[in-house]
Amino acid sequence: MDANAGGVRWRYDVKQDGNQSSFHGKPVLTADLVVIGVDRGTDPQGQGHVYAFERATGKVRWKQLAAPGVSSAVLTDESLVIALVQTGELIGFDIHSGQSIWKKQVTESGRDRYLPSPVLRNHVVYAGGYSGNLTAVNAQTGDRVWQRNLEPGTHVQPVAVGDGVYAVTDSASTTWI
Repeated sequence: MDANAGGVRWRYDVKQDGNQSSFHGKPVLTADLVVIGVDRGTDPQGQGHVYAFERATGKVRWKQLAAPGVSSAVLTDESLVIALVQTGELIGFDIHSGQSIWKKQVTESGRDRYLPSPVLRNHVVYAGGYSGNLTAVNAQTGDRVWQRNLEPGTHVQPVAVGDGVYAVTDSASTTWI
């Protein structure tokens, strides 16, 4: 959108790339790119992707399959874009080419297609999910730093505030990490 006039500068229909339904979460904005994930929606045969659009034109710079999709915010750490795929896998993509650099399974898949957004702090990605785990992964290498099972069978949402990372569970308890 043109912020001054409110006109549409460009648009992109994701349905042409695998019967996807919608963008979710906060995008990553760089000087020349908008990077965001999309999910398959309610179509069990749909395919989700991570897209990098040129900010000025809306042209797809790259797109990478992230089946079945990404329903949370994507993150950036230096030259990497990091997405939590609905299978429970974190993937680090090169921001310029879209090439997958690393993958790490961090939570169970299948319990819910909307996983909570991971957070980034000091080059570490913290990812929760529906297995009660909170996992810390090195953002540059994809190596697991640690994993804690906070409350088996509960939803865990990480939140970065100040010097800490908090894990909020659906049982309403909060843990500071």
